[in-house]
Amino acid sequence: MNIQLAFSMKKLFLLCAIVIVNHHIATAFQVPTSSKDAAKLSQLNVAATAYLCKNQLNEAEKTAHEAVIESLKQGSPSNHADALDNLGLVAQARFDYKNAMSFFVEAFKIREANGNKRGVAISKNRVGKVFHLQNNDAQALTNYQAALDMLTGNREDLPIIAETHRNMGDVQLSKKIFGKAIQEYELALKIWSQDLENIEESAILAAYLGKVTADIGDFDGAINNYNASLNFHRTLGNPTGVAYDFLNLSKIYNELKDNQLAIENAEGALTTFSEMDNKLGMAEANCQLAKVNLENNDKAQASLFFEKSRAILRGLPFQPAMPDIFKNIALGYASTGDFLKAYESYSDYAAAKDSLFSNEKARALVEMTTRFESELSVKDKNRQLANLEKEKATEQKLRWLLMGLVGFAGIALYSTYKNYRLKQRDNEKLKTLNLQIQAQHDQISIQNEALEDKNVELSDKNNRLDTLNARLVEEVAERERSQTSLFSKDHYLANTASRMRDPLSIIVGLSQNLMAEKPRTDQKEHIKELQFAANNLLVLINDALDFSKIEAGKLSFDNVDFTLADIVDEHRYESKSESKNTSKLVNFELAADLPKQLNGDPTRLMQIVTYLLKNMRLSIAYDTQLNVKIDTKERDNNNLIVSMRFNSDARFANTERWNMLLGNAETPHQIADATPTDIELTLTRRLVELQNGSIETEVLANGSLEIIVLLPFKMVENAGKAANSEGVVVVPMGEFLTGQHILIVEDNKINQMLVANMLRKRGAQITTANDGIDGIEAIYQGDFDLILMDIQMPRMDGYRAVAEIRRMKSKKANLPIVALTASTFINEKEKAQLFGMTDHIGKPFSPDELLQKIANVLAVYTPANYTNLVEAV
Repeated sequence: MNIQLAFSMKKLFLLCAIVIVNHHIATAFQVPTSSKDAAKLSQLNVAATAYLCKNQLNEAEKTAHEAVIESLKQGSPSNHADALDNLGLVAQARFDYKNAMSFFVEAFKIREANGNKRGVAISKNRVGKVFHLQNNDAQALTNYQAALDMLTGNREDLPIIAETHRNMGDVQLSKKIFGKAIQEYELALKIWSQDLENIEESAILAAYLGKVTADIGDFDGAINNYNASLNFHRTLGNPTGVAYDFLNLSKIYNELKDNQLAIENAEGALTTFSEMDNKLGMAEANCQLAKVNLENNDKAQASLFFEKSRAILRGLPFQPAMPDIFKNIALGYASTGDFLKAYESYSDYAAAKDSLFSNEKARALVEMTTRFESELSVKDKNRQLANLEKEKATEQKLRWLLMGLVGFAGIALYSTYKNYRLKQRDNEKLKTLNLQIQAQHDQISIQNEALEDKNVELSDKNNRLDTLNARLVEEVAERERSQTSLFSKDHYLANTASRMRDPLSIIVGLSQNLMAEKPRTDQKEHIKELQFAANNLLVLINDALDFSKIEAGKLSFDNVDFTLADIVDEHRYESKSESKNTSKLVNFELAADLPKQLNGDPTRLMQIVTYLLKNMRLSIAYDTQLNVKIDTKERDNNNLIVSMRFNSDARFANTERWNMLLGNAETPHQIADATPTDIELTLTRRLVELQNGSIETEVLANGSLEIIVLLPFKMVENAGKAANSEGVVVVPMGEFLTGQHILIVEDNKINQMLVANMLRKRGAQITTANDGIDGIEAIYQGDFDLILMDIQMPRMDGYRAVAEIRRMKSKKANLPIVALTASTFINEKEKAQLFGMTDHIGKPFSPDELLQKIANVLAVYTPANYTNLVEAV
């Protein structure tokens, strides 16, 4: 019986072994992937791309992850790289740049290993984009250029080449290199516009180019780009794009004072928005029509359009564009004189701005949360992929093992019977092992509980981090709003000053010409009064701009040699009294050990002394003596601190006010009833502090007030010699201009006449041009030694004209060009230098200032130097 049982068991084991071996052999030698499976994998990648286009990130991530797993199973490197790209694009959209870079680099390695140059170029492009998003522009440009170097220019490569040029334009624009940015955008637009399949990208880029060119003042270029965008949008049948192109063209023509075209385009925008029932667009178009009518001085019609725009906006839920429209409406009502509606509209603007700020904070929080969730999701997916790789490796090993089992099948079958005899003993061992496994399970349970406690602790830390991040977002947003407010105020002051300086320049120039023509005695008095009023107005403008530059941190100081005695001589006598035809002496006492010459900013020193003496005179009786004692406070090698003490024998009428303005860190706009005196004294304090000096007040024994100013200067070596200010060339006026041919490019006829007459009287030969186009034509036809170039002109402004001159294929490209501008915005001088101008002078300027500037430029750019300059180019 035992022998039969043993034989039966042997047969059973043999049968089971054969079945198991056959099953694993079939698995080990399974057939290759079918075309149906390959099609499924390709469809997964296509579906993930489609979800990305619709911004359905969760569906895109899920589908791309399935494609990654399927590509690993099928062993398809090309599809695996595409799936990794889609996962990278999902991470990038979720602001998870670290994992986006990881996915793109992994895809790049696969494509490089397979020799897929076009695929490598795509990966380089995407890696460059992530570098740009993380503000690493140098690495971004390196990857973009590498992508271009790999592409051959075949038709299938053109979309990638266009996208790369567009991306390079974004990098250059972020670096504020506008010329290169526009060049890259134009290359991309040229490629895309050649293929109807890319017409949508062409429309988007043309509109963006219009904005960029408009921002740098290239209005002709902006009109061309917006018209191109308009044609693309019409071809696409995109009414929204058409409407906004009309609106942008209207804004450009309004800047160019072409009211007819501005109204036609604004009406086109309003009609198109109305046909779509786009309420926000209708509000913006009505506001633009109001601004054009206001520019045309039709205040009644402008008020009607402003009212329509405001009524539409008030009936809409909040949208990000609403604050700017409400602000334009408020400013428009103020221009028409309807201050009640201006106040109401400004209240609407403030409410919309608050909503925008709240939305921005919420968006920032969502961005951080999205990035955090994305990082966790990627970690989980990576663990799954790692497990899949392990399973695949294990399966491969099993296949090789089963192939070996085929060879040893006979031995295994023979040993089965013997193993049966040992089964009971093995069972005992298994029981022991089960007990050990149970103990391990218990240990794992304990470890899991400890991990759970740590997870709770990490969750608490994450909650604290979320709170800190929320505070950080709020602080950053508040700082950005503060910086935006400061910039807007600075820009407004600069633009206002620019508008005032043009007519003021004319007044100063005409008064100087009239005084030079030997007027009658009564006429001379009127001219002097006119000059006095113009100079006072210029002082007010400069004070406002000084405050703007101080608050923006852009106020600069000169370091030139000057004589302290000259400053004293300028202030030794006060202006004549209105009631007495006498001049009051200011008693200056200079210490004997003071150096004759110092190095610093004499203009700002003059400004400080002028403000203090002027306002002391206003605070005491006119006949009271003013005293200024100047001495050395400290001396160290070539550095010294000059002490200036201002006092009088009379009591000040407003001592508390002086103490507050000179001793406190307040500014005039923080004082409820600020006066011109408050502004000048506060500006005096800031001018002293910005030069690392100090100012304080002290009450004397007689009850009067003494102001002590301490300012650091450098002593000038070889002070006995004439002052040698760096870059200043002192030339006898009237000699250096004889025989010089100067081109004046200026659209204002009066300014053109004033400058031309002044230079002709000193021996210069003058040619005039009314704008940039006429100026370039004159340069082609004649030879000039110097060009005076206005900045703001119709048809072609000064920046574009200089760019054209610098591209000429002759020595004329190196002609010295001095920019003339009424703008005093803090970046104007840097902008002029960026566009290739030699030097810069702001209007209004005195004849001596202009002549000195011309002398400096001509001393460097002599005809003898032209050959060297051309060879260097």
